[in-house]
Amino acid sequence: PNSGSLFSGWSGGGCSGFGTCNLIMNSDKFVTANFTLNQTGNQTFRDLVVTNLTITNKTFQFSGNGTNGTINYYSATLTAIVKNIGTASAGASTTRLGVDGVSSQDVSTSSLPAGASASVSRTIGGIPQGTRTARATADILGQVAESNEGNNVLTTNFNVP
Repeated sequence: PNSGSLFSGWSGGGCSGFGTCNLIMNSDKFVTANFTLNQTGNQTFRDLVVTNLTITNKTFQFSGNGTNGTINYYSATLTAIVKNIGTASAGASTTRLGVDGVSSQDVSTSSLPAGASASVSRTIGGIPQGTRTARATADILGQVAESNEGNNVLTTNFNVP
């Protein structure tokens, strides 16, 4: 990357978002490290990314009948770290936390000075057993004009017992 560039996320090969990219090399993989040119002079920009997404407190809620027998449903707490990797302060925004499209909730995210981070969390219920995908999307309502609107999402897989 050019001098002054900022890392803005991974793409390809099963990697996405801003966090660590771990690969299992069992075939050819193509991974791209994306960078945004840091504007110089009087130009400034805002860019919100989700740098981490954790799932904790998986708790049994109820059982229900499915086509293949009884299905257990759980709740889990999703916690995301939203960071402004830009050079200018970003106003308040909304982060959406969800699981597999089963359920999602919007969370208010405070304004963030350049380089600052905020933690947001919500408990999501009605999650059926199995491997699920959690998703965090920064600035879901487009409240902040960003230099890169394409790097706002982080997903991670987790298992519900």
